[in-house]
Amino acid sequence: MVVLRSQQAVRRNGVATSSSAIPTARHSLSLFLPVLLLLLVVPVLCFMVASLPFVSGPFGSDSRPAAGRNRAVAVSMEAAKKTASTQGQDRVKSGDKVLLMGHLGNYINAEPGVDYVKSRAPIQADRSTWIIEKTAGGPISAQDIVYLQGYRGGYMDVQGDMVRIKMADKPRCNGFVLTKGNDPKTGLTDYSPLVYGDIIYLRANGERNTYLDVEGQDVRARWPDEGKWQVITIQKPEA
Repeated sequence: MVVLRSQQAVRRNGVATSSSAIPTARHSLSLFLPVLLLLLVVPVLCFMVASLPFVSGPFGSDSRPAAGRNRAVAVSMEAAKKTASTQGQDRVKSGDKVLLMGHLGNYINAEPGVDYVKSRAPIQADRSTWIIEKTAGGPISAQDIVYLQGYRGGYMDVQGDMVRIKMADKPRCNGFVLTKGNDPKTGLTDYSPLVYGDIIYLRANGERNTYLDVEGQDVRARWPDEGKWQVITIQKPEA
């Protein structure tokens, strides 16, 4: 009887001991869980906040002003359309022989034995052909810097408001910025590919930024304007 009572006492004590340990474990777990959640959630929140400046959309925004974004999108879309529209057309490439017809219908030409440039007649002769070049080579587009080599060598160049053939290597010549004015649809600068038959303007790539103009037979570069006298049509010589 004594033994049985002792075993029952031990079991009761054991049960009592185990029952008293359960609340302590639950209390420790309830304290540990919030800490664990904080350790997991805080890094994720920090990453999301740090990513906001680089996200465009519901969680962030483009830092550029709306006008700048709209302008950039319009230019990109119009350039893409024009590039697609020139597929299959005869593009002008660096190294091509070209003709430059002024607004009066006469071709801009070099003169034999002298260095000045004129626009005398609507005749496709050797002296009215030019080799158009771009430093990087390849197809030419509006806003490219181009160089025009005469039929006897040398490059067309502007000195003051006079247009001359400069008998020098290309690196010693300024060249011209080839422009096509503004796009009539958007009013933005035209960057489209150059194809034969395009109307272009040639701006001296120097300090004065004046455009080639034709008055009578004279070719000069007097004004920073893209006007009627500055209109040039680029053509392909007949074979």
